[in-house]
Formats: sequence, C-alpha cells, structure tokens
Amino acid sequence: MATWTDDWSDDARAEYLEALQHYLDIDPQLASDFSACVDRSILLILQNRSVAGPYLSGTRRKLIGRFPFGIVYREYSDKHIVEVVAFIHLRRRPGYWLDPTR
Repeated sequence: MATWTDDWSDDARAEYLEALQHYLDIDPQLASDFSACVDRSILLILQNRSVAGPYLSGTRRKLIGRFPFGIVYREYSDKHIVEVVAFIHLRRRPGYWLDPTR
C-alpha cells in the first residue's frame, strides 16, 4: 500500500499561515491547539481520502474541529497525492476561494 502525501497550493498555505498568525497574536496556546487540529485533519485525510463529503468543483471539504476553518482538497490516486487547494474560513462566502481575484 502506497504512502499518500499532501501538497498545499500557495494560496491555501498563505491562508493557513495567516490564520495561525491570528491565533498566535491572541494566545500561543490557542495557536498550538489550532495547528494540532489542522495536523490531525490532514492525517485523517491522508488515511482516508473520503473522510469528507463532496464539495465544490470536484473537491472535498474537511472541517477543522473547534475552529471555523475547512480544508478543501482533491485527490490524485495515480500519484498518491492529496492536493490542498484551499484553506477556507467558514464564515466567508462559500466558494470565495474559486475566484482568482479574491
């Protein structure tokens, strides 16, 4: 059985880092909790790509536990890669990440 890896788009990585910095500014422990929730979610996705239901444009969305964020991803079975196409704030307009001018 092949090992799956995650590959984050530049936009998804930037949104994650922005959210992490926001939580760091509030409380380092909160930022640590946030990072751990994201890490657990990625691990779950890598272990079971269908852990989250279908979302928009052929993607899936995994919610991040107690934080208002989601990981939007697409799987490439032939390469054993999960592409994280967006790291989204759930209180923003659905699909905002599809607009390249956002």
